Amino acid sequence: APSIVADRTLTQAILNVLSNAADVSVKAVEMNAHWEGDRLLIEIHDDGPGLPAASRDHIGQPFFTTKPPGKGMGLGLYLTQKTLERLGGRLEFSEGLRSGACARITLPLTLLLATHPT
Repeated sequence: APSIVADRTLTQAILNVLSNAADVSVKAVEMNAHWEGDRLLIEIHDDGPGLPAASRDHIGQPFFTTKPPGKGMGLGLYLTQKTLERLGGRLEFSEGLRSGACARITLPLTLLLATHPT
């Protein structure tokens, strides 16, 4: 397995996605991480109500939130996306396998490796 170093902003970005999943989940949040070649893949599944179709195009835009008033500012996923983009990665959402939603984080391992190949 590759040894990676995650800076604070990446750690916070992943925590933002986990926190959002926990906020909507009924019973559980599931997280899976693995690498494929030179990419790190992280999938976070919740068992909440899923993503309304009208919201999908707006997720990650500043100040957009599906949370009730006073419960979110709409900046967490925006900042998460900006952090992932800075590292060459991306954040995508889809319907969950059984219910809820799936957030998929894809990152190139190149910038995250603890020891870079020579």
